[in-house]
Amino acid sequence: MTDAGVSRFKLMVVSDLQLLQLTLQRGAGRFAAIVGPSGSGKSSLLHAGLLPRLQRQPGTVRLWDLPTGRPHGRPLIGHTNWVYSVAFSPYGKLLASSSKDQTIRLRDVATGRAHGPPITGHTGEVWDVAFSHDGRRLASASADQTVRLWDVATSQAVGQPLTGHTGTVAAVAFSRGDDRLATASWDHTARLWNPGFHAWLAYGCKIVGRNLSSADWNQFVRGRPYERTCPDLPSGADAPIRAPAAPY
Repeated sequence: MTDAGVSRFKLMVVSDLQLLQLTLQRGAGRFAAIVGPSGSGKSSLLHAGLLPRLQRQPGTVRLWDLPTGRPHGRPLIGHTNWVYSVAFSPYGKLLASSSKDQTIRLRDVATGRAHGPPITGHTGEVWDVAFSHDGRRLASASADQTVRLWDVATSQAVGQPLTGHTGTVAAVAFSRGDDRLATASWDHTARLWNPGFHAWLAYGCKIVGRNLSSADWNQFVRGRPYERTCPDLPSGADAPIRAPAAPY
């Protein structure tokens, strides 16, 4: 298509999941398609669509059977605003969806039923979700400038929000070994995180509530210029005000 106002996206392959973002038409919304991962036992096409010709109800997700092109089951409802992202768990048992309504929902692909309560905690639109390769964790990226980790079994938050981006976080993905998390933001940066370490760092800084003072630094860390070990907090007492955040 070469119509004015329509942007074309390339096919992206992330592990064994093929994500097709077909077109984005100004003023018409967004259409996303996902092809079921290998190992899911069947070929299925899912769309979380916003284009009026494809979906007239915001907040719904549909599964489609690829060989026939027919809908698979009833529309999955629950979100109260546009659905921004969808992701299959490894082997396609669960489906996660994120929405402008600031929530994430998990559903059983076979039955369409909710898998636990809606996941809440973000204070902005949730732009993207991604399962870890072991299926135990779900990561979410939000307009509130944070990334969050969730326990898939309980729908509860794992650690504190990952902070550092200064704009909407629009994309998130796990590395194959699940030891790194990649994020991309409207602040024109991409970041790599150690999910376990950064969760504990944020938790510890929240409890302590301050950075090391100059005296603390000179006592415990010698021979290095002062750095803010809690990146989101100001410098400690008598420390340089413009001290850089420690790189992790």
